[in-house]
Amino acid sequence: MPDTDKIIIYVDGARDDQIAGLGYSISGAVECEGRKYLTGYYTSMEAEFHALIEAVRIASKRSRFFERAVGRTRG
Repeated sequence: MPDTDKIIIYVDGARDDQIAGLGYSISGAVECEGRKYLTGYYTSMEAEFHALIEAVRIASKRSRFFERAVGRTRG
């Protein structure tokens, strides 16, 4: 039986001379993916970190485990 609370997150961030961006893919109890450009100057490592932060934020908002932990229910 699959673990329904398991969430796997893959992230990537990159930059070139003009722009930085991030992407993420979430699978398991939460299924979604996203990407966006970052405004301002970021290193590749900072873009990776922002991708992780964004993915964890999205996963926590959509996770049933998170809802139980903070006492929220979907309505």
